[in-house]
Amino acid sequence: MEWFLLALPLLVCAVDARTELVNVAAFKPVSGVRSGLDPAALTDEDDLTWSATATMNDPYLKIDLGSEYLIKNLQLMLDQNAGRNLINSMVRVGSSSVVTQNPVCIPIDDKYAPIMFEKNCNMKGRYIILQKMGPGRTIRANEIRAYVTMEIESTTAAPTTKAPTTVQPK
Repeated sequence: MEWFLLALPLLVCAVDARTELVNVAAFKPVSGVRSGLDPAALTDEDDLTWSATATMNDPYLKIDLGSEYLIKNLQLMLDQNAGRNLINSMVRVGSSSVVTQNPVCIPIDDKYAPIMFEKNCNMKGRYIILQKMGPGRTIRANEIRAYVTMEIESTTAAPTTKAPTTVQPK
């Protein structure tokens, strides 16, 4: 009788959990946009498109994230040629459907606001609101991004060789 060793390859999968910042505002619904404009422009991940409110008292643009998130980082992009007068403006984050009951993440009081605001908020909320206080106002903004930390699982396969097995012929 003859004996031999058999070595079989074994596929081992390792799960590597890591975190990544994800924009949860991407493609979410927006309310408060002036009739005739595309509300999706505020969350379409394109800095060249824009949304605006009608001229009114205390106008706001509100993004509904659909669920409550802990917003780590918030970005607001403005058109370099229009809509940069943001005196008495703010970006709010919160879970109340009443706009003014949500806390302020980014206070803005600048006639010549920069093109991009970015702030680490660390605030929980379902809604992100860009609001401008005062009579007869309008808001124009290109993009709002809200980043949260999410665990991303990646599966990697590494072939290994199984320890030799002794096989006895029949």
